[in-house]
Amino acid sequence: MNENDRKFYTIGEVSNLLGISQNTIRYIEKKLSFLKPKKIKGKRYYTQKELKLLRLILHYWKEKGIPLEIIEKLYPEEKLILLIKKELLEILNLLKSR
Repeated sequence: MNENDRKFYTIGEVSNLLGISQNTIRYIEKKLSFLKPKKIKGKRYYTQKELKLLRLILHYWKEKGIPLEIIEKLYPEEKLILLIKKELLEILNLLKSR
């Protein structure tokens, strides 16, 4: 089954897909009020949207060094999208200058 065909992912599956520990995922959830996976009988289930959001969070937190507290303030999604657009424009300008 293709990753895009799935409706829900367990925390273990998300951990494997993103290459991070389950503890890291729980830590991110604790710090970010907007990331709330569905819980059934104590098990977390993540949607495709939450998986994509986690990838985005990891990019800015781990790769760009932006603290989770700042990411929390950048949410709602519109502010994150503005940050992405700004980053893409910088990349485009770098490519044009070559």
